[in-house]
Amino acid sequence: MRLVRFAERIRHFVIRHWYDRCVWAGDRRQISIFARAIELIFRITGIESAILLWNHFDTKNILLHFPEVDIPFTAELADSEEAISDSARREWTSLLVNYVRGVQKISPGSTVSHPEFSIIIPFFYHLDYLKFCLESVQRATLSIDNTQLEILIINDDPSVAPDLIRAGIPSGLYSKTRVIQNPRNLGICTSLNRAIQEARYPWILHLDCDDLLSDESLKVLKCRIRRYPNARYISSRMIDIDSEGCTLRCRIRKERPSDIVVSGMVAGHLKAIRRDLFDQIGLYQAEYEGCQDYEFALRVSIVEPILFIPDYLYKYRWHGNTQSVSKAQRQAETTRKIIDTYLIAIQIIVNHRFPVAINITGPLAHEWKGKLIQKSSTQNVISATVHKPFNEINRRLFAIQIARWYIEHRSKMHSIPSVVF
Repeated sequence: MRLVRFAERIRHFVIRHWYDRCVWAGDRRQISIFARAIELIFRITGIESAILLWNHFDTKNILLHFPEVDIPFTAELADSEEAISDSARREWTSLLVNYVRGVQKISPGSTVSHPEFSIIIPFFYHLDYLKFCLESVQRATLSIDNTQLEILIINDDPSVAPDLIRAGIPSGLYSKTRVIQNPRNLGICTSLNRAIQEARYPWILHLDCDDLLSDESLKVLKCRIRRYPNARYISSRMIDIDSEGCTLRCRIRKERPSDIVVSGMVAGHLKAIRRDLFDQIGLYQAEYEGCQDYEFALRVSIVEPILFIPDYLYKYRWHGNTQSVSKAQRQAETTRKIIDTYLIAIQIIVNHRFPVAINITGPLAHEWKGKLIQKSSTQNVISATVHKPFNEINRRLFAIQIARWYIEHRSKMHSIPSVVF
């Protein structure tokens, strides 16, 4: 048993510190000649194949204990009342991939001022795990003493008194932590949106109450933010741990940001998002509860690039009551709805092809009518009242809203009031 555990530690070390640095789907210019040489040696000797095999074995072990999350994920699963052929789905997926890939270029920039962080932790039920979560935050803060930082715990569990939560806050974090009490259980979207609006600092870090930050997470994020000052959504790699905190898998992420529509939510779990991005494109959407982070990541990717970094900054805990396990089937259905919405949105954005004709009204109607290109093969018409000025970002966000409306109301278009944007 000791030999097996030792072999696991060696394998996880190799994946975390060597292999993933070489196959990082990011800026290849950051990879040194030495790292590329290691990559070549891995491939020639067959070590790469062995690593991928062992990672696959780790994944199977997780799914053996949590079989309910092993749901097939593909764009062709998305259902719609209107017949859409598989070839059309593949075409739309290709359009989105090619379009997003064309903007996935973030060039290193000059050094910026010290980043400041608001770590938001939505809380529900997992009081014991919250203690370990906060202890991981305290360890992560040790290397950034001169950085402004706050922790916002949003208590969405009416059965847990705020004093119980405060009792578990480490002494080193007490002055930096605020507990925000919801009047009742409001759900994850409302809790996250409330925390974002309450946050004092420009960088919002998402952390689930049963998960952990790695010790070097904040230090690494500061370095990445300085190197890429134009990035507003940063996603790290993560380590899967069990209920006792032992490593199950160093999750290999070979997907690129442009693969998110066909590969699912690969832009998490640690998400560092600059607050002005929320101000520009909106907060989380309650209708996608449970998959709100996936929809938001797709929304971001339509507007600007997401930055993937190779560092393992997050530890995701697997246990029977986690959201990904307990509500897996509902999440799969919501995911299908999101995919359908964005396949339609990208068709509008790239080809200007709307699923319905749009009658633009409102105070800025003249501006939009003069600039918005519309193509539609249907006689159905809906009204859209616009209050935002026409620009490229708003055009894309408008396309997403029309696609969202169409997915929700396509069977009863004549009885639905106008879209407001």
